[in-house]
Amino acid sequence: RPAVPARPAHPRPDLPRVVHGPRHPEHGRPAARHDRSKGARRQERDEDKSDPDPVEHTWAGILYASLGEVDQFDEAVDLGAGTGAFAQRLSNAGWAVEAVDRVPSRFGAKVRFHEFDLNTAPWPLAPEPYALVTALEVIEHIRDPIGFLTNIGELLDEDGLAVITTPNMDSLASRVRFLMSGRLRQMDEEGDPTHISPIFIDLLELRYLPAAKLSLQQRIVYPPI
Repeated sequence: RPAVPARPAHPRPDLPRVVHGPRHPEHGRPAARHDRSKGARRQERDEDKSDPDPVEHTWAGILYASLGEVDQFDEAVDLGAGTGAFAQRLSNAGWAVEAVDRVPSRFGAKVRFHEFDLNTAPWPLAPEPYALVTALEVIEHIRDPIGFLTNIGELLDEDGLAVITTPNMDSLASRVRFLMSGRLRQMDEEGDPTHISPIFIDLLELRYLPAAKLSLQQRIVYPPI
């Protein structure tokens, strides 16, 4: 699964960034308070990352480590949060986290929760307050990927980072599957029936992100083949 950081192309000197990558595991820890100083948050983040944790050896650990690029440990929102595992992890690292999902019954993180469907508009979130927006394994479920990315850009502050993950449609396995069967891996009858928008890296970088006024900063592929 690929991971891609990108920066919005708003008419500002410093523009928010984006990352796109793979599936997050169902992994979380106990909740943390949000009324700490940034220095205390940074210290707790460093302590948290030094703990032995098998998730550090997965793609989620790679993405988690990459968040060190963002100076401020400030507001974050996790879109399509599912059970809340990743939102909880961000909270433990010191972020003031909000989460969005359309199914509240499965959400278990101790962070602020918004119930709404990301396929609807407008989103009931205030624009530009977030230093970090995450959308892990969400964009392939969205009817309008460019509109989705545009909404993400509007949520980011001027130095913000977005992390977007999705199945890797450019992988060797995906290419072989299409060559042999004419069908897209994870988008056929054997895949999740809610997968409706395959994301290809060339279209993402050359068409989708510019249309959403975002720019690609980094791509992470996991596994790296």
